[in-house]
Amino acid sequence: MNEINAIFDRASVLPVILSLFIALALSFALTPVVKWLAVKIGAVDVPKDNRRMHKRPIPLMGGLAIFLGFLLGALLFGPVDGMFIGGIGTLLYQLVRYGVTATTLLWILPYVVCGLLVGAWARKRDFSLSRRETVILVVAAELVITVLNTVALYVDSKLFDYYFPGFILGALGLRLVICVVKAIAFGMLLPSLTEVLRRA
Repeated sequence: MNEINAIFDRASVLPVILSLFIALALSFALTPVVKWLAVKIGAVDVPKDNRRMHKRPIPLMGGLAIFLGFLLGALLFGPVDGMFIGGIGTLLYQLVRYGVTATTLLWILPYVVCGLLVGAWARKRDFSLSRRETVILVVAAELVITVLNTVALYVDSKLFDYYFPGFILGALGLRLVICVVKAIAFGMLLPSLTEVLRRA
């Protein structure tokens, strides 16, 4: 019983709650910006099949807010927080956008895995990563997410009968380029942001 109490003592639970709150606030604050950007560049999902739950066009790119939120939680507080933030954020995103489907867990998995890996690496480095290390770590995490999301997209497209090779593999190169550019931008931003939040 003492071991269970030690796991959930106030000192260990408060950082988790704080990291979830920070990630939620950051994701909430970034969502309108990401929505505006998605509409501006035409990254909008128009419902045209029965798989979609929404009845009106929905801006895409919500993953940007989740990505930044889980990275921040992982870099500030470690692997458990990064894993929970990535998992909960992606679960909520999937539920709002598609509801529960046969592939919901496949879409959540990349963010959970990367939250765990980024947090573990940050903890190993005693949460003192240089800007260069952060950029490399974020690029690696984003590449893992993109590859795992491509696998999820392939399985999803086969299950829901919208498979088209050009859609899945043809756009992979473009998705990889976009993910690296996004990751470099976030990797440059995160050290300053984590430093400000550590002081707060």
